[in-house]
Parts: sequence; structure tokens; C-alpha cells
Amino acid sequence: MKSILLLTYYYPPCNGVPSFRIKSFAETWSKKGFKITVVSRHWNGKENSWEDYMASSYEDTLEIKNENNIEIHRLPYKKATISSSKIKFTKDLYKGNFNKEIDTHQFFDYVNNLVKLNSFDILLCSSPPLNILSLGYKLNKIHNIPWIADLRDFENRQVLKTRSRVAFKYKLILLFKFHYIKKWLNSTLFYSCVSEGIIELLSTKILHNNILIYNGFDKSAIINARKFIEQSTNFEITVLGSIYPEQDIMTFLNGVQYFTSTENIDDLRINFIGIESIIEVSEQLTSHPLKDIIKTLPRIPHDEALRIGNQAQLLYYPGWKGYRGIYSAKIFEYLGLKKVILIAPGDGDVIDKLVTITNSGNIANTSVEVGNIIRKYYNEWKINGNIEYNGENEIIEKYSRENQSIKLLNYIVKELK
Repeated sequence: MKSILLLTYYYPPCNGVPSFRIKSFAETWSKKGFKITVVSRHWNGKENSWEDYMASSYEDTLEIKNENNIEIHRLPYKKATISSSKIKFTKDLYKGNFNKEIDTHQFFDYVNNLVKLNSFDILLCSSPPLNILSLGYKLNKIHNIPWIADLRDFENRQVLKTRSRVAFKYKLILLFKFHYIKKWLNSTLFYSCVSEGIIELLSTKILHNNILIYNGFDKSAIINARKFIEQSTNFEITVLGSIYPEQDIMTFLNGVQYFTSTENIDDLRINFIGIESIIEVSEQLTSHPLKDIIKTLPRIPHDEALRIGNQAQLLYYPGWKGYRGIYSAKIFEYLGLKKVILIAPGDGDVIDKLVTITNSGNIANTSVEVGNIIRKYYNEWKINGNIEYNGENEIIEKYSRENQSIKLLNYIVKELK
């Protein structure tokens, strides 16, 4: 039986996409007959803000448990101390110590000893934080253990802009980051990324084996969400998860206003789930003229969010216009829920292509287009009590987390031969 060690900062009960991705790897590979060991930190599952994700763990002792044939090592974690010293900042750059707000270096001694005492066939390190990749590099050098880097993010909101002016200081930081990430990734069997944009970016600097593994949707979680059928008397448009200030929500909001200004509507509701942790966007919504029909919520448990999404008529998302290769994990969950998707505005890139090839919804780039699309589906709902969904199920199925995990596992097996 092949043995795989997964090293990750995020893992359930942590409530967030990074933990769901690595959990899917662990569970899928375990079911395929691999011995899986996970090393992470303690979480309580109540994390709701970035500060919560950086905080010290409540538990201060090691816990080792077997959950669904997966051996999980949960370590105590002490919040990173961030210095304002420019000298310290410069030294850290030279040493390759990045994402210092999260300190995974404190895991090294434990994992080093674990690898020494066990015969793992391969190690996978899940990034961000970027500094966890330095642990994979060191463990490879010390123990000659083959390893893989899985990158969910790499400076997405900066380097994936189609047009950007980067300040000199940030250019300098990127220079050091590329130097070290090239060094680390070149020691891997291969690296995996969540989007074409990140792979294209890294491939300009690093000529090394790589594979595209999307975030995907949790099929079993969605099946469970569908068991809780709650009939709403309202036409609901729902957003699941964070929206950031760089994304344009005004095209959508103005489109809703255009629709409501021409109709006498009293049964339209818009849900923004998990938005309250993004203060700037949340305040924009709660002060908007549509605030009486807008409901904002903090981050909530994943299964609860999926149940709310399942009772919506439309699932809305603003594309990352002006960026390349940014999907957001929620777009895959929208596919899995098999509800009509409204993208407004489109990104002219990967999200538009994904919605088009799966025939899963509509892309609107003006407020009038948004209003007309909502009117079309609202009228259909009023007549039929639901709206027709014509997504390409066979294509959509390829984007499940299980299928993406199997794709990665097959590549691992191939590389280990």
C-alpha cells in the first residue's frame, strides 16, 4: 500500500475552501487504497475572518486521530509575530520567508521527525501559505522524499491583472518570491495549480512538470444539501462566499434596480452569504437603495451555505474583469448545485468559458442585460413555480472534487513509476 503524507495549514474542521480541497484529496485517495496521513493545526470550525485564520489554536497539545481511515495529526499553533522592522523585512526576503502572517515553520521539527520514523512514498504540501513550500523543499533534501506542491493561489490579485502597474517595492518582493519558488518547485516531482492563469505565470519562470487541478465541487455535500428542500415564497438570487472590492457588483445591483423599476415586485430577495467578513463590500450593500431586499450573512458552515444556495432560483457571481485565470471556488459549487448561474459582469476569460461550455447560465455585461435576464427567469418562475436548467451534466461532472482528486492521484502514480 502506497503511503502519502499531506502537509497543510488548513484542514477541517476549519471552514474554508483550502481545507475542503485537501480533505477531498485525503478522502478520495484513502478510498482508492492509499494510506493517508495529514499534518495540520488545530481548528475549532468557527473561523469567520482573516484574523481567526491567523490566530493561535485554542488547544496546546498534539492530537492524533483516525478519521475515516485517515490518520490526522493536529498540532498546536502559536500566532505569528510580525515585526515592523525594515531590517527584519529585508532579511526575510533574502531568506525566502514569505507570508509571515502565517508561520508554518513551527511545524517543521514535528514533520521532520514523522518522516524520519515512517516510510512515506510521497509528500504533498498545500500552499498558501507560500512558506510551507520551503518545508517540502527541506524535507526532500534531508530525507530524499519525493514531493508535490499544490498551489491554490499565487499573488492572484496582483500578478494576474491583465493591465497593472506594479510599484517598485512589490516588484522587488516578486523578484525574491520567484527566485525561491523556482528553487522549491524544481525539487518537486511536479506541481499542481487551480487555474490556467497561475500555471501560465509560473511557466514563464519555471520549466517543470505541472498539472491543472480545479477546486471543483463536493458532490456528496451537494447531495446532502438537496435533502433539505425548503420551498421559498420569494424569487431568490444568491451569492455563496466572499466578493472582493476589486469585483464589480454595481452592474448587477443597477440591473436589479432596472428590473424592479419597471415591475411591481414584492417577492424578490438577494442573499449574500459570507460577505460580512469583507467590510467594504458589506457596507456597500447595506447602504444601497436595494438594502430592504438584500440579506447579508457572515461566513456560515459549508453545508448550511449549500442548502441556502439550493433553494435559490439564480446563483450570482461577478467575474474578475481585468484579470486572467481567476475562477473562485464558488463557481464550481454553483455548477454542482445545478442552478442557473448569472455572471455579471463577465470576465472575458475562464469563468465566461466555463459557464458557456457547461451551458449552465448567462453572462451579462450591462445593467440592462442583467435586468432583462432576471425578468425572463422571474416571469418563468411566476408561471411554472421553477425555472428550467439545461446544464451539460456530463461535462459538469468532470469538475467534481472527487474527479479532480482522481486526476491528481493518477498523475502521482504515473510519476512514481
